[in-house]
Amino acid sequence: MLNQKILAVFLSLSMMSLAGCGGGGGGSATPAPAPTPTPTPTPPAVTNNVVPISIGTGVSPRYINSLYVTVKICTPGTQNCTSIDRVLLDTGSTGLRIAASALPAGFGLPNKVDANNQRYAQCFQFVGGNTWGGIKTADLYMGGEAAQQLDLQVVDDSSFASQPTACSNSSASSGNFLSAGVNGILGISSAIQDCGASCSKTNSLGQPANPLYYVCTSTQVCTSITMPLASQLQNPITRFASDNNGSVITLPAVPAQGTYSVTGSLIFGIGTQSNNGLGNATVLQVNPGDFTFSADYNNATYVDSYMDSGTNLYVIPNANNAIPTCSDSDAKAKDLFCPTTSLDRSATIFGQNNLFKVVPFSVANASSLFAQSPTFAVFNNIATASSKSTSLETSSFVFGVPFFLGKTVFTAIEGKTTPSSTPTPYVAF
Repeated sequence: MLNQKILAVFLSLSMMSLAGCGGGGGGSATPAPAPTPTPTPTPPAVTNNVVPISIGTGVSPRYINSLYVTVKICTPGTQNCTSIDRVLLDTGSTGLRIAASALPAGFGLPNKVDANNQRYAQCFQFVGGNTWGGIKTADLYMGGEAAQQLDLQVVDDSSFASQPTACSNSSASSGNFLSAGVNGILGISSAIQDCGASCSKTNSLGQPANPLYYVCTSTQVCTSITMPLASQLQNPITRFASDNNGSVITLPAVPAQGTYSVTGSLIFGIGTQSNNGLGNATVLQVNPGDFTFSADYNNATYVDSYMDSGTNLYVIPNANNAIPTCSDSDAKAKDLFCPTTSLDRSATIFGQNNLFKVVPFSVANASSLFAQSPTFAVFNNIATASSKSTSLETSSFVFGVPFFLGKTVFTAIEGKTTPSSTPTPYVAF
């Protein structure tokens, strides 16, 4: 299901901290013009469905190509609220996950429990690690949107049960990407639930088919369980009263040498307001089972490809080591591509609705880029090779954050209606 196939959170490069600080600008005054008749006022643009997003802006450490958003959560039904910044905006997973360290001391959220008052927990699997922690309930506010009584995962809570052995052995520690200054993950993929049918059924041995969910006793002994669809962590957007059929990410383009920071917008809904219409975007229907698509690159087809704002670079199949990687002695650029000269490439994305779109991109020498611009946090031309450790990774082309730069990218949620004649789920740009 989605969690097993999508989101390579924080590849090695994104853990690299860059020193630097930002600055501001000023303006100049001009003489007041002569009075003119007051025109008929134009209604202001509806922006209650928009929140700002950024890479490298006003945050430290400055992780490369890490796309952040701020969320506001409250104890359900109260004004006891806190705003949490540095939440990774992720179109490759579903559900809200918050680091325990990001919550104020004493901030109370009710635990999600079963009929025996045992706490629910989760070991959520990402390609780059896992998140272990209990499930709690909060009211979520973003812009003018609200998701009441939303279940979320609180990660790395020292007062909660330790990771079960099965979770600890499944992948790298969750601390690899949450305890290092990232305060959470907001998953807004095309999926409604974070796991789906595989977590709601048992295998031939009567065990959970996909052991992501757990129930923990008062003595903090945790056992894997099945979890019905309605009780799994939900895509927060689907819980909004309106603007709940998908999302739009828009980010500015950056020069080939990179830049210090960028700001953009996360817009909720597709075709629900004047600011989220599809326009002339090409709509590409994705696989309704795992939300992937086929991508042709370098005379080969990669059937499990996907777009992922939670992955900070292109992850490219590199058959026969066609593109050289950087020297292992360069700790910042290790495992990234370092071609002698910048390479112009393209990949073609094919939708299940028989439409396709060509994506041109460049691959630069990461070592040279970082040496020339040591304080920059945004690059559109850094990439790494797909790992050969799993069949999935060798059949995937991952369109990470560099793909989103300079584009408006739509992610439509399964089962929802949009103005497009193409059924959801789909991506569009």
